[in-house]
Amino acid sequence: MSDEERENLLQHLYKVLCQDIPACGCGDPQASHTLVHDLLRLTPFYEDGRWRDAEKLIGTSGAVQIVLSALTDADLLEHGGTVGGSWITDKGRWLLWAIDQSGGIHGLDERLDDAGLPHWDHEAKKIGGCTAECWRVPADSEPQPEPPSLDALVAEQQSAKAAWLDSMPAEMRDAWQAADQAVENMLLWGNLDGPPPDAKPGPLFDGIAGFFGLDQAVTLAAPFPAQPSPPGPTRMRYNTTTKKWEPK
Repeated sequence: MSDEERENLLQHLYKVLCQDIPACGCGDPQASHTLVHDLLRLTPFYEDGRWRDAEKLIGTSGAVQIVLSALTDADLLEHGGTVGGSWITDKGRWLLWAIDQSGGIHGLDERLDDAGLPHWDHEAKKIGGCTAECWRVPADSEPQPEPPSLDALVAEQQSAKAAWLDSMPAEMRDAWQAADQAVENMLLWGNLDGPPPDAKPGPLFDGIAGFFGLDQAVTLAAPFPAQPSPPGPTRMRYNTTTKKWEPK
């Protein structure tokens, strides 16, 4: 692939993931890209009950309606009587192919940082529109593999996160893991210190816990292994200054 072809590919990826799908780019855009990628790989949802895996990835029934409707509006999915039976479109197939051609889903947000929108008309100083040809997968490309299981998707994410953490300097990695654990504890238990002895979810978690049940909710909210507190009866707190676990 030439530099010009790669630039064109990334520009079209940027258009789909950052414009056709509403996204401002702040926060964690990679999480958004990964969710879209994983959902498209699960299609069609009407086969083998894969709509259940889609709902687990997204979170709640209400969120399913919003997310799948957004993907439908972006012309990545289409459906008949219910979004739960959605299947992938030609544009969705192109997106999966293009992500693979760009280097894979992991680190895609960084590759899109410098990508602009496609079809810039220098004379008119405006952006032209895309046509069906923009979303055509080359005839000689490899066919998309069979949809993965939810466990396989989670395992991929765990492996990618582990590789990403290993690439960090130790001090940055420790700080990131501590912050990640604190956010998870706040979401799950309503405090920064982790589960209390009776292991009841905190007020910020009641909605998800009530809908899914505690065990499922923990899996959904924490798809990656957390850094556990040391065993023992003493409640512990992670000190981000000393980077050590200390008694609360």
